[in-house]
Amino acid sequence: MKKMLTMVLVMLIVVMSLCVFTSCKNTDEEESSKKSFSSQDVSEKEESEKDVSKRKSKKRKTESKTVSKERAEKGNREENPVLKVATNAEFPPFEYMENGEIVGAEIEMAQLIAEKIGAELEFVNMEFDSVVSDVVSGKCDIAISAITITDYRKEIAEVSVPYYVVSQAIIVMENSEIKVAADLKGKTISCQEGTAGEQFILDNKYDIQSYKTGADAIAALTAGKVDAVVIDEAVARALSAENRGTKVLDEMIMTEEYGVVVGKGNNKLLRQINKAITELKQEGRLDEIFKKYGL
Repeated sequence: MKKMLTMVLVMLIVVMSLCVFTSCKNTDEEESSKKSFSSQDVSEKEESEKDVSKRKSKKRKTESKTVSKERAEKGNREENPVLKVATNAEFPPFEYMENGEIVGAEIEMAQLIAEKIGAELEFVNMEFDSVVSDVVSGKCDIAISAITITDYRKEIAEVSVPYYVVSQAIIVMENSEIKVAADLKGKTISCQEGTAGEQFILDNKYDIQSYKTGADAIAALTAGKVDAVVIDEAVARALSAENRGTKVLDEMIMTEEYGVVVGKGNNKLLRQINKAITELKQEGRLDEIFKKYGL
């Protein structure tokens, strides 16, 4: 009996020892697991902070590049001011539309002037009778559109030195009884609004029909609505070539000069443009452009 009790006691001690060992082992594993998770969390946190740092650095670099680009663009704008140019692209070969762009002799001339004065150009197409008024009102900086130099325009704006001399011509139908300018008396004559041709007709008190474009004016002639068209010679020849059955009379009725219109009081820009025009004349580059367009 005593022997059996001793064996039971020994077995209990062994069982208790095993329990204590197992408990300690589990505790160690939990501690190890906690340390592992803690280390992993720290590592993930460090990686996250590194990513954030990289993103901030990248953002700062991007912002820096953007600011530098904006400053450069601003500097270019200051160095090369953009001039808004009022024009009427309905006056070939001086200015007209081609493939959605404004082209022509005066457009090329304007670009050469811009190069010389260190400016960029933004052409604004509008009706001819608005080109000068838009400069006067400040909507545009200059106007280049086969603009005749007149005393009135010199009063309301600044006008450059002349760069082209032109005469007013008469377009008639080939079978017309109008042979010379004197035959215009008693006839109905069409023209483009705001032009020297319109002023000529008004001064002579002829029956007049004014149109927004030269193309509309000659369309009225071919349709039999008017007897003749009075318009700048170069434009008259271009329009007549496009309309069969019409011709340009040999007699020219008046001579005029074209100039660039600048806002009143903008003498600095006027001086720059005058200097550029004078140089282009001396260099023969203006003649090259005008010959290119058959002027």
